[in-house]
Amino acid sequence: MEKYKKDEDKNQKEGNCKNATKDIELKTFGANIHTLLSNGFFMSDGLMGEFAKSKIEEIKKFYELVKFLEPKNKKYKRILKILYLFKIKKFNHIQSIIGEPFLQTIIKNYLDELEQIFDNETYKKNKMKEFLDQFEPEELQKYLDEKNAKA
Repeated sequence: MEKYKKDEDKNQKEGNCKNATKDIELKTFGANIHTLLSNGFFMSDGLMGEFAKSKIEEIKKFYELVKFLEPKNKKYKRILKILYLFKIKKFNHIQSIIGEPFLQTIIKNYLDELEQIFDNETYKKNKMKEFLDQFEPEELQKYLDEKNAKA
């Protein structure tokens, strides 16, 4: 760490980190980690990068467009379904790599609702699969055997 303190301006020009704590008076003990990171890295518009924010916004805006236009006209629904089918793989990938669990859940809910609107049968199958995946195969077989024995 000493090598960076000797010639701080030169290191900053070369892309090395600069310690900003001497320029900013912060009370860091017990401080919010997001505040510390945003001050330490000079991220003025929050902690999310612009690229990530734009991709998440794309999903949100598409969802809002569908919710606004879907009840209005069947023609809109057909056009929106084509767009949905074109974008859903990318949207699912973006949702799967979101690191913030709360935001990931919100986007997952948007995508589930879109799936329910445009592909209700697939939505039902996926929900059933999610439910069944919670159980071990032996548990499911035991349940089916018991159910068949009663019939």
